[in-house]
Amino acid sequence: MAQADQRLAAEIGDEEGHRGDAEHLAQLGSDDVGRLDAGDFDQTVAGARVRFNLSPDLTLSSYVQYDTLSRSLGTNTRLRWTVRSAGDLFVIYNHNVRDLTDRWRFDSNQLLVKFQYAFRR
Repeated sequence: MAQADQRLAAEIGDEEGHRGDAEHLAQLGSDDVGRLDAGDFDQTVAGARVRFNLSPDLTLSSYVQYDTLSRSLGTNTRLRWTVRSAGDLFVIYNHNVRDLTDRWRFDSNQLLVKFQYAFRR
């Protein structure tokens, strides 16, 4: 399996002095070859991940990936807000399209909201 990763990190801010940071990870390619009784397959997956830490309590991250076997492009975007030290709110959006006969076709769409809280004594 051949795989190359590239990482980039940077500090971001605005004119009013708000600071955050960003991290980018690009997975340039991952080759998977399988030999099964039902048949052989050869698959390449390429993807990129980016994360913006807008504040210590607010993070936006996204992952995009393309798969050559299914010819599909998928995205996963997540907003995480730490409400308190014991609680987090997540808003997640997933979107997938598939390439069939040189045309992109909608495959799936999903919006999730999750709240987790740890009760402590």
